[in-house]
Amino acid sequence: MTTVDQVAATAVSALGTIEVEVSAAGFVTGVRLHRDEARRWSSWLFGDRVVDVARVAHDRFRCAQVGTPSPGEVAAREQKLRF
Repeated sequence: MTTVDQVAATAVSALGTIEVEVSAAGFVTGVRLHRDEARRWSSWLFGDRVVDVARVAHDRFRCAQVGTPSPGEVAAREQKLRF
């Protein structure tokens, strides 16, 4: 049985800087920074990049739920996050 606060999907930027978790309810429940590089970004750039990774994590969640987009499409989007 899955509860709404369990992590259902994750995405990580290609260089491993940002990781985002999405819950079983489809909401972002966690953001992790894995590299100090992110601390030097402007707040605007930081926010944009977190949203970009969150979109991929949500796409991965949708892929598991309804099968679209395909796993290959999600992986390709994740690899384009070059930070």
